[in-house]
Amino acid sequence: MTATLHRRPAPQTPRPPRPPGPERVTTVRFPDLKPDGCRWALCGPPFRFCNATNDGRSRYCAAHHAAAARGGGQGNKAMSDKTALEEFLEKRDAVLRNPTEEAAREWRDLNGPGPPDFPDVPLATVHRARLQWLDATDAMLAESVAWLQARGYDTTERIRPPLTPAERDRQRALQGKPPLAETPP
Repeated sequence: MTATLHRRPAPQTPRPPRPPGPERVTTVRFPDLKPDGCRWALCGPPFRFCNATNDGRSRYCAAHHAAAARGGGQGNKAMSDKTALEEFLEKRDAVLRNPTEEAAREWRDLNGPGPPDFPDVPLATVHRARLQWLDATDAMLAESVAWLQARGYDTTERIRPPLTPAERDRQRALQGKPPLAETPP
């Protein structure tokens, strides 16, 4: 196991705080939702959620629970639009299949936090995500591990070790997908 290379962040000028207003809603991405946060999608992709405390009757807050009971509304249109989700997944898969600095930077600008501290961070993020991607071939996994280790990055993603070909194929089987194990020539 390689050690994580700790880098000192570049100094950044702080952004001025936005004034709160009655029309301003704090939104979050799905991984950042509170356990009792409202799951109502306000926009997407990338999808952003309401995150107000839900009322215990459903996965939505009181206002969005009423809208869901009426049959939905404008706020949840993006989540129900399969075309938008399919386009989002196609773009993600294209970046994971062929990670380049330009594609990784564009993906981060669209879906990630602010500008990275170092220029190779977007591509490192793509390579780490690729190590957990169930559609990654054996060659892709090996390429990403080599790229990360050559630049001093750890290969674990949020404490999860990289997928081995056997673990990847086991997880694909659980989802009803065929294995991707490459047979030697």
